[in-house]
Amino acid sequence: MLYLHSLSEAEEVFKALSAPMRLRIMDLIYKNENMSMNDLAEALELTNSAISLHVSKLESAGLVKIKTISGKRGIMKLVQPTHHRMIVDLSGSEVETMVRPCY
Repeated sequence: MLYLHSLSEAEEVFKALSAPMRLRIMDLIYKNENMSMNDLAEALELTNSAISLHVSKLESAGLVKIKTISGKRGIMKLVQPTHHRMIVDLSGSEVETMVRPCY
C-alpha cells in the first residue's frame, strides 16, 4: 500500500496520473497482470515509444515497476503495479494552510 502523508508528498503521483492515457494504462495493468509494453501499445493503439514515455512517468512516480524477462522473441518488458492501494491522508495541518476561502 502506498500511503502519502500530505498533498506535497502526493504531488508527483497526481502529476503522473493527470494524463488520461496513464489512467488507462493503470487500469489495464491492474486488470491484467504481467502486461508487456507491446501488449499495452497494442491495446491502447499507441506506438511503443509513446507507451514507453507514459510508463516511464508512472515508474518515476513509483506507481509501476518494469520487470525484464526473456520472451519468445527476445527480451520482454512487463509492466506491473507497485502498489495495490493508495491512500492520501489530508488530515495534516498542511491542508489547512493551503485551503483558501471561497467568496
